[in-house]
Amino acid sequence: MLGYCSVPAGFESPGWLMDSWVDSGRTRHENDTGMSHWLWRIITRWLISCAVWVWLPVVFAQPPEMRGRRVGEREYVAVSEVRRVYGLRSDQLVVRAQRREIELDGVQHWLSLPVVETGGQLWMARVDVLKTVDPVARAGQFRRLAPARVVMLDAGHGGTDRGARSASGRTEKELTLDVAQRVERYLKGSGLHVVLTRRRDVTVSLSRRTAMARERRADLFVSIHFNSAMGSAHGIETFCLPPRGLPPTAVAEARRVDHEPQSGNRFDAENVWLAHLIQKQLLQATGAVDRGVRRARFQVLRDAPCPAVLVECGFLSYRPEAARIATVEYREQLARAIAEGIRRYAQSRGAAS
Repeated sequence: MLGYCSVPAGFESPGWLMDSWVDSGRTRHENDTGMSHWLWRIITRWLISCAVWVWLPVVFAQPPEMRGRRVGEREYVAVSEVRRVYGLRSDQLVVRAQRREIELDGVQHWLSLPVVETGGQLWMARVDVLKTVDPVARAGQFRRLAPARVVMLDAGHGGTDRGARSASGRTEKELTLDVAQRVERYLKGSGLHVVLTRRRDVTVSLSRRTAMARERRADLFVSIHFNSAMGSAHGIETFCLPPRGLPPTAVAEARRVDHEPQSGNRFDAENVWLAHLIQKQLLQATGAVDRGVRRARFQVLRDAPCPAVLVECGFLSYRPEAARIATVEYREQLARAIAEGIRRYAQSRGAAS
């Protein structure tokens, strides 16, 4: 997590403010026989605490103001301004002209629109700053959320849907279930209640998977998959839902369907933050190629009733990577990393009572 926009030290325990007000209150009321000093002090501290903790979430929920300019039909912000406002060094936010992929806090992220170069500067679309950079660089905003207690793990495919298949004959459906169950074991003792969409080789519809998350009142949804493609593509990627009206990573321009409202867009910021944390942990644990935090309108992401991501843990179509995935040791690494990303996301939200 980047250090920017954590709760200021003065607000973590606003004793200086309380003591100041209490002292003045004591002076005003030292002769008031109707209320003892100790009672006045308790009531004053309680009132100030309530005011501070009601006010703080509002402040941290607001994105910072940034100067921008219009380029074509959209508002853009200079990359230098983004770095200044969020306190990011050049190695914490790496961008290139005419590219949609950036590096943010050591993880590749795919923007909705390319970075443009004009007036001798690089510019990012304001919507990308707010929907991609802000959730990662200003993670303190998630402290206002209710604690995360229920985790829904979705083992992709199953039953009649075997998914991808490796050259050695291992199927995606068996590997996703194996990893999901390992993630569950790693989350034991974390204080999180874990629910799986399936525990054996059965067919579960996509609509049923998100319905289960709704029924169990899940606080986050993580769908586990393995990839397949022609050629030598390899590496790990984590998907979250694109913002409404913006294209997924796979296409350059928004289509009519991209403008339709989706349930999952209520959690745009949380989706990106969860995806970032899981992707970062996976890269650190495995050393795999970083294919980035990407955007897609998969059904389980569109219809999710909570923050949701879909993790592609590697390519079964790429022999060297498939050989690693076939080993128990590597699947343990994958599971441990996903569990750690989930734990860090849960810790970033409001403290459990």
